[in-house]
Amino acid sequence: MQLNNYFLKFINNFLLGRVRLIYIIIFFFISFSFWTLTKLSNEYSTIISFELEFDKLPSYLLINDISYNKIDVSLKTSGFQLLFNQFFNKKIKIKLSENNIIDDEIKIKSQSFLHLIKDRLDSNTEIIGVFPEEIKIKYIKKHRKRVHLKPPTFNLKSGYGISKIKFISDSVWINGSKEILDKINFLQIMSPYLNSIDKDFSYNFEIIDNGKFTIEKLNIYGDVYVERFSEKTFSIPLVIKNLPDSSSIKLFPSHIDITFSASLSRIKMIESKDFLFTTSFLFIKDSLKMFLPVKLELFPDQIDNIKWNPKKVEFLIKNNF
Repeated sequence: MQLNNYFLKFINNFLLGRVRLIYIIIFFFISFSFWTLTKLSNEYSTIISFELEFDKLPSYLLINDISYNKIDVSLKTSGFQLLFNQFFNKKIKIKLSENNIIDDEIKIKSQSFLHLIKDRLDSNTEIIGVFPEEIKIKYIKKHRKRVHLKPPTFNLKSGYGISKIKFISDSVWINGSKEILDKINFLQIMSPYLNSIDKDFSYNFEIIDNGKFTIEKLNIYGDVYVERFSEKTFSIPLVIKNLPDSSSIKLFPSHIDITFSASLSRIKMIESKDFLFTTSFLFIKDSLKMFLPVKLELFPDQIDNIKWNPKKVEFLIKNNF
């Protein structure tokens, strides 16, 4: 009986302790809530940064440098609004126009787009100041040029090759500074992410962009025709050019061996007369020169893996008197 009394007393004390703990937690929560509400009701001064995005640039201009790509706004606001400001999008899109062009620069006063910032703030928020007061954008005038596209490489299955590629267009327009465009003669098309290709396919090819200019069309659709390929070999006579009438020359060797591959439908139509290897008498500058370089001057289209040998030949000159 005495044991039961001790047990009941323990249970009562335990429950009483739990009730006291719950009261303490509730009191703490209420106190913390009042303290938080009091703090958030106070007025604070702070600085918020906004990222700037520039839009609607005149089509003949290209941005070269921007003095500032963000603006710092000094605010006086309540803690509630300050907390809210931490969650909204701090990106401002600014439209550019020809009216902003002053002395070969685009100049924008920060005050001109403060209304975009005010629209995102509470009406009781006071804007004290902004930095910088002016954004300067240096630009270059765009030039336009049409350049050819260089076909990509393909990961083909052994024994297969590309017989033909048909793009919607073989060239595209690019825009940029004259100095950059003058150095560009073609653009490379990115290789497709395809392996062991052994049949025709269509693909939306991507043009490689290095970021130094803008490409008016980044993708180009094309049809690729794949066939079985075979090899063929010819021995082609070497032609000497610019030989004076007073001289004759003997070449060693006088023929060049060439090996190439082409589609089965194409290779049977290719003949030795479709190739021309040349060298020039003008390469002989002194009697100590022992070799003449060989140049492949003419060959049919739609052939791959062209290899020839030798790349240079010996010679013997005889003067005709």
